[in-house]
Amino acid sequence: MNKAFKIDRRDLLKTGGFLSLSFAIPTIAFGQDAEVKLPRDLDRNPNLSSWIRIDADNTVTLQIGKVELGQGAVTAATQVCADELKVDFSELNVVAGDTWNGPDEGTTAGSNSMPRCAPAVQQAAAEVREILIGLAAAKLGQPADSLRIANATITAPNGQSVTYGELVTGETLNVEASGKAKLLPISEHEYIGQSVPRLDIPAKMTGETIFVHEMNPDGVVFGAVARPPTYEAKLIDADLGAIDAMPGVIKTVRNGSFLGVVAEHQDQAWAAAEALQRDAKWEVKSVLPGHDGIFDWLESADSEELEIVNNARSGGGEPAKILERTFRRPYHMHASIGTSAALAERGDDGVITIHTHSQSVYATGAAIAELLGIGEDKVRCIHTHGSGCYGHNMADDAAADAAILANEVPGRPVKLQYTRAEEHQWEPYGS
Repeated sequence: MNKAFKIDRRDLLKTGGFLSLSFAIPTIAFGQDAEVKLPRDLDRNPNLSSWIRIDADNTVTLQIGKVELGQGAVTAATQVCADELKVDFSELNVVAGDTWNGPDEGTTAGSNSMPRCAPAVQQAAAEVREILIGLAAAKLGQPADSLRIANATITAPNGQSVTYGELVTGETLNVEASGKAKLLPISEHEYIGQSVPRLDIPAKMTGETIFVHEMNPDGVVFGAVARPPTYEAKLIDADLGAIDAMPGVIKTVRNGSFLGVVAEHQDQAWAAAEALQRDAKWEVKSVLPGHDGIFDWLESADSEELEIVNNARSGGGEPAKILERTFRRPYHMHASIGTSAALAERGDDGVITIHTHSQSVYATGAAIAELLGIGEDKVRCIHTHGSGCYGHNMADDAAADAAILANEVPGRPVKLQYTRAEEHQWEPYGS
């Protein structure tokens, strides 16, 4: 589990004083359609055990595929689960964006976290609650509708009680959602629509190690990439022996046209990569223009035209007037405050574990597996906080580069962070 911080949330709820988040789910979300239809993300990941885990010690863990980018989505999903599952918000654990623990909810982007993740969490929690009520009724010998729930404990009218942890054993939650579980009425909500402390703020306020950039596990070494002159340049030759002899260098890596370095210290890795980049021989095609004529070249270059909206009206006469506009914008960089980074390690079992601030941990993990020619079960991506951005920075690239290097030095955690110049030159402009 990727534990982001250690501050006790119960104490935080009592004292307050941090940034908070308030949201509401539209009333329609609490209605039950006649036709059973699962929320989108739950329909794609229907197994309840992928969303909620309950341990014997009564620890309840919410697992989601959406990640925290500073928008508060993880806190909001926790509010939904706490209400629907009747668990104290401060006691509910959360795992977000771990490809080995949680549902694949795609990319965290486009303001889709609440519309897609929250309804799935709510329905999954309702399904689990109904399963638990049924188990408790059988165990306590009491009618299900007579039982009451508070903080992961179910109590009968005669005072007998049983915890969630005592009810869940083995494969209890390894079942698919039915879509028939009823959601709790709004009157029973304690957290939805209320202002609660953001889960990620305490560690950020107190300077705890929460960002991937701050991770320095025992035995950590540092990676760097020797960049080609252009995207399409092909590597002809590189004197790896000369780089191997530089101070602190552990290994130089060549994979096709990829060149990288692993060294004992960050400055040594950067120095070696700079030397390798300078001395390597590349085949470079002159297909790009210079500054002169760049705009004419862009307009004549191959492009893909996408129709965004075409709503034809029904009926009526001919349009009185047609309005046309052409919009252009320049290329722009994301320029996050912190450059992209990742930490990767290949274990004795061949599994490469990557801490990444990618917005799409599942897709990134799959791409890395294909890149390395290994099974997807051999790559685990764990979302770890990074510098946020609107759009797509180099988080995925950093994860892939770190994985390639870590694959060459098994047992050594490889930390890779781009320089400011490197990120500004190589990031995916405009996306």
